[in-house]
Amino acid sequence: NSDTMSSSHHNQHVEEELDNSEDDRVVLNVGGVRFEVSRSTLLRYPGTKLGQIHTLRPDKRGEYFFDRNPKLFEVILDFYRTGKMVIPDDISLDKMREELKFFQIEWDDPEDPKRKGRNPEEEQEDEEDHDERILSTWRPEKVFYFAFPLLMDRKKTLIWRGIRLLEGLENHPFDSSRESQENQDKSSEFLDNSSVVPKTSPNQVAYYLGYAYHRLGNSIKARESLSKIFKNQQQKLVMC
Repeated sequence: NSDTMSSSHHNQHVEEELDNSEDDRVVLNVGGVRFEVSRSTLLRYPGTKLGQIHTLRPDKRGEYFFDRNPKLFEVILDFYRTGKMVIPDDISLDKMREELKFFQIEWDDPEDPKRKGRNPEEEQEDEEDHDERILSTWRPEKVFYFAFPLLMDRKKTLIWRGIRLLEGLENHPFDSSRESQENQDKSSEFLDNSSVVPKTSPNQVAYYLGYAYHRLGNSIKARESLSKIFKNQQQKLVMC
């Protein structure tokens, strides 16, 4: 009987793994050509269009359609998989730049003099400046959905970046009217859909901060973040 129970448990575990692998698979239809990729691969770059795949709606077949050049998209998909942008000699750089702009991918363009000879410290400063601009101009819910995939990533550096953004949400005096028209137009596909992007609450931010710190093994910070939820609830009760 114990062998039967063990076998049954193993089969259930295998079935759960298969279900999870199905959930992780994403089908992208680019110009009529289907590409399959894992969702976790796309979430490596949460600031890109495909990195925010959770904000887009698939078609009736469960596919995400993009009316773009499939040959150029092969280069882009390889970038998500390897982290390297390798552009074949037979592909025009001008055309590639247009695709990268469409998919919201920042790239170290070899012909851009501003990006030559840069060191990791300068890249880190650029990243921090970029996050500060996000916190200063974007609506809270957009900041949260930019940070969310970072918190779920396996790389500690990305988790820390997500934490920095959420802590910025707690410290910044947000005013949704400050978001520029340019940012509104760029993000209207998912910001204007309340069913896709719910309003961000202080408790929601505190919960995921606690979760992120827990993933990093910092139990003290995790408890501090979660205690904010308890304090917020107490304040609500007092006001009632």
